[in-house]
Amino acid sequence: MHLEKTIFKIENKGGNLGTKSNSIVTSYFMINPSKFGIYTIGAIFLFLIGCQEDIPDIEERPVISLETITVDSDLFTFIKNTSANDGRVDNLIDDYNCGELVYPVTVTVNGEQLTLTSDDGISQVQAIFDRSTADYDFVTFTYPISFLNDDHTIDTIASEADFDALIQECERDFQLGALTCLDFTYPLFMITFDQAKQTSDNFRLETDKQLFDFMVALAADNEGLELNQQEIASLLYPVEVTLEDGEMRDVANGTELETLLEAIAADDCFTPDGLILDDSAFRALLDADDFVIKSYIEGTNDRTVEFSTNNVTFNTDGTLQVDNGGTNSSGNWSLERDYSSLELDLDFNDTTLNGVFDRDWDLIQLNDLEFDIRFRDQFLTLRRVRATTPPELNTLFASAGWQVSNYTTAASGDQTILFNQRVFTFSSNGELRAAINNAGVEGTWQVTIRDQFDLSLAMTFEDIPPFTQIATSWQVLNYNDDQITLELFNAGTLEATLVFDKL
Repeated sequence: MHLEKTIFKIENKGGNLGTKSNSIVTSYFMINPSKFGIYTIGAIFLFLIGCQEDIPDIEERPVISLETITVDSDLFTFIKNTSANDGRVDNLIDDYNCGELVYPVTVTVNGEQLTLTSDDGISQVQAIFDRSTADYDFVTFTYPISFLNDDHTIDTIASEADFDALIQECERDFQLGALTCLDFTYPLFMITFDQAKQTSDNFRLETDKQLFDFMVALAADNEGLELNQQEIASLLYPVEVTLEDGEMRDVANGTELETLLEAIAADDCFTPDGLILDDSAFRALLDADDFVIKSYIEGTNDRTVEFSTNNVTFNTDGTLQVDNGGTNSSGNWSLERDYSSLELDLDFNDTTLNGVFDRDWDLIQLNDLEFDIRFRDQFLTLRRVRATTPPELNTLFASAGWQVSNYTTAASGDQTILFNQRVFTFSSNGELRAAINNAGVEGTWQVTIRDQFDLSLAMTFEDIPPFTQIATSWQVLNYNDDQITLELFNAGTLEATLVFDKL
């Protein structure tokens, strides 16, 4: 049977926010019978018929519609997650995704005690981090502390051990994935129809908590029921939303709302500055070579010497091996998106390593040579053990001409002018030429590995100033398709920096 859309005028009678309303809200809306069962339409009709008036002409008709939301739909999940409390806003302080701190809270940041009264205190913590010259920053709490969770409940934590347990539980069980880039403009209006009892209710929702509780209760009421016995919820459209950039937008129907929320969920706009969310570069680094533990800091204790001889291999099948001078250990590794960061999950079979490194580590820094990971007050740096020189670096040097864009020495400062307009050509056969117009200076070049870790560019030139100044072995700090940065050290002290830009 073909069913046409039916247009009604509704008087919502209800009351306390988030409960059935006692006030009267009058509006026209359209019900699409194809989205409701026959009994649903009949019940809603009976619910509305007592307050129906003459239907306005189509030109005057408000574009208001009512559409169902089933608990197993993507839209249900998106709406629920949008109304969930976002626990990541203060991750700089607590590194806890599943809840945000309830203020006031007393913290000690790199030895300096602060009492924070709102999220504005995050900038105070960041300022202390910025002033620090140490490699790592530390935040400790004065307990007890409380967290407002994703489901809008509150947990009070009595000790650091309890907080550690809470973090582990969050990492195992966190499924909400709060969507932070969109806010609903309240109130929202929901109508429910119980297909088993043939009864309807209407609700006015004023806050994220009320909307979240409504969605959770709806799911609980429908658990284990067949579709034709479930309680159906319908959202009254249009609804107004505010995007992350402050733009306010009217959403006309469920399809449009689902499309918008789906795009936000895929984009995950909550990406704090400096956090790494793309795993492709990290996987490429892990696949390239073995690693050694360059640094391991636990709280204020430097435990690097205990593990500095460990050689770690990340296999592409997700397994890993650790060789400690003949004593071998094994385990598994994986990369996961942790909503606001990229996590390296390590699981060791060996009891010694399992007690230390068996963590879900946040990736905080990554380059071609090493990466830094963190679990609360533990900081681990793994450095690449190079087996061969990377062929792409040799190819990069030989691919084009290069000019010096920066040459700075500790003794004399900026000396870039010494090499102005000189074009350096690195030939694939190891020959090197620095030329201006038709005049040039000849030399050689070679990329090698220094001390298993560092890449080194060795250059020689004829005994002609100023080229004799750079005729030495330079450490390759970093490189990309357009630039190569080199550094010169003497007994651990930086003496000079040399930067080549591709022409």
